[in-house]
Amino acid sequence: MVQPLVLPFIHAEWFETPAVVVHRPTLDRNIARMAALAADAKVALRPHVKAHKTVEIARRQRMAGTQGITVAKLGEAEVFAEAGFRDITVAYPVISAVKRDRLAALAARARVTTVVDDLEQVDLLARMAEERAVTVGLWLKVDTGLHRCGIPAAEEDRAAAVVSRILLWEKRWREEPGGGVYFAGLLTHAGHAYGAESKEEVEAIAKSEGEQLAALKKALQMRGLPTPALSAGSTPTAALVSKVPGISEIRPGNYVFNDRTQVRLGAANPEDCSLRVVARVVSRPTPDRCVIDAGAKTLALDQGAHGSSGLEGFGVLCGKEGLRVTRLSEEHGVIERPNSGVELPRVGEVVELIPNHACPVVNLTRRLGVVGEAGWEGWWSVDAQGRVE
Repeated sequence: MVQPLVLPFIHAEWFETPAVVVHRPTLDRNIARMAALAADAKVALRPHVKAHKTVEIARRQRMAGTQGITVAKLGEAEVFAEAGFRDITVAYPVISAVKRDRLAALAARARVTTVVDDLEQVDLLARMAEERAVTVGLWLKVDTGLHRCGIPAAEEDRAAAVVSRILLWEKRWREEPGGGVYFAGLLTHAGHAYGAESKEEVEAIAKSEGEQLAALKKALQMRGLPTPALSAGSTPTAALVSKVPGISEIRPGNYVFNDRTQVRLGAANPEDCSLRVVARVVSRPTPDRCVIDAGAKTLALDQGAHGSSGLEGFGVLCGKEGLRVTRLSEEHGVIERPNSGVELPRVGEVVELIPNHACPVVNLTRRLGVVGEAGWEGWWSVDAQGRVE
């Protein structure tokens, strides 16, 4: 049975629900564990802060020894740059004129890198950097199995063409003072690990992720194209991909919280899940069904990251053997008991849940409650909440 971490430290009768709450000691332990993993593997740790969108958590990661941060969107990057973070990878294509202008403004106050997988992207960003007199690093995005963005790792000719174009622009920048772009290296995200059916399959994907990057680097070097760095690693694959020779940095994000998805994949245990949702039972219309005040706008609709659906229901109740949220509407979560031997919580009772996927849960809330060893510690603002532009 998964034990509550939050309920023992709140005044349930007066606690406003639904609320997203972090157990800080578990969070800090998760941060320290990943930092130690990266240090032992001698790779840089550049966490993906889209998982938490919270400056206070990023500061704790930085104190543990991270080398910069990763973001998904420019909106997140701008929030963290304003908070003093000066080494940022925007791991998302920057295409429109408006976004190129924002990237230039960001590059004027921080070391910025972003991703490309197309010749036209390279030219657009290089011209922007020259015109605005800023420097931007370009990672070649490589597809190692997710089949989203990126040049497939086996398509060496396409990869070489894009890298060659970046290097031509880089040569021009180095020869002529002013702004420009440079080649940062190869970057991938093996998000298909989230659809794995076993821990062994996750391990195989992690190994393949690193080996595909290393093989492409070797192929590029044989063509005379230097590759400075290899960036890989999500939360479920970080431990293994970090050990592949040649990997330079890992970019896990969810590890600070963990969730039911990470538990299913074998990347965490239930007691490693630092983020919990606190909700109240508002109705018990039948002996076999009750309703909580946390619906899809709190728990999100994921049943596994990256569109996978390996989980049943939408959250598991801590301290309530066998109970999970079986259905969601916008503001209602339905709990149904699996058999008559399981007692449903009563009306007015406050329950604690581990969500399926912590990242969208955080993006749906303005603040995170914080519980420490001695009790309630207050609230942290989710500073980049809703910044998806």
